[in-house]
Amino acid sequence: MQKNRIRIIVGAGLAAVSLMGLGGTALAGGGEVVKSDVTLKFSDTEFAFKGKVVSAKGACERKRVVRVFMKKEGPDQQVALGVTHSGGRYQDDVAQVSNGVKYYAVAEEKDKQFLCKEARSPNFVKTS
Repeated sequence: MQKNRIRIIVGAGLAAVSLMGLGGTALAGGGEVVKSDVTLKFSDTEFAFKGKVVSAKGACERKRVVRVFMKKEGPDQQVALGVTHSGGRYQDDVAQVSNGVKYYAVAEEKDKQFLCKEARSPNFVKTS
């Protein structure tokens, strides 16, 4: 009788821990997946990359880390980093931008109330 009681208690405890693990995983993703778009342009007057993250959910626009990369052979090179403000806009000054080179922005995935998917801008080429 005592061995059966111990088995039941241990079994119930393992089941509870198992369910907590499943619940934690489900809550981490928030359930809803939200698409975002990111833009990229260059300001000659401010010598900075700037753009905007746009999404159906405001939380996916605010406080998004946006990295700007220069396309090149091998791994692309990160040249700028910004964080969006409440309106979804970001900006980062740069030391050098080359004409005729392709650049693109990536808004990193964000997992808060829901999953804000990573977004990549179209390529941008500085011409003059």
